Amino acid sequence: VMACRDAEKMKVAADDIRQQVPRASLHELRCDLADQQSVREFVAAFDELGLPCHYLINNAGVMACPRTLTTDGYELQFGTNH
Repeated sequence: VMACRDAEKMKVAADDIRQQVPRASLHELRCDLADQQSVREFVAAFDELGLPCHYLINNAGVMACPRTLTTDGYELQFGTNH
């Protein structure tokens, strides 16, 4: 399962993986950590897949960004990273 906030970049990455590993089984799900509704939608979509989650690798985060708020009103760095 790939969870990414940018659907276009996710498709490019998934296509690259499929090109290198033709039999790869990938599920592409959008998830923007700065938007709690997006996280809830990801969880619901993941749950519908009926797959177990044996590992979780987080490769997301922001640092030293301009003061910005998430869609939920949290400071962006806090809202994304925590």
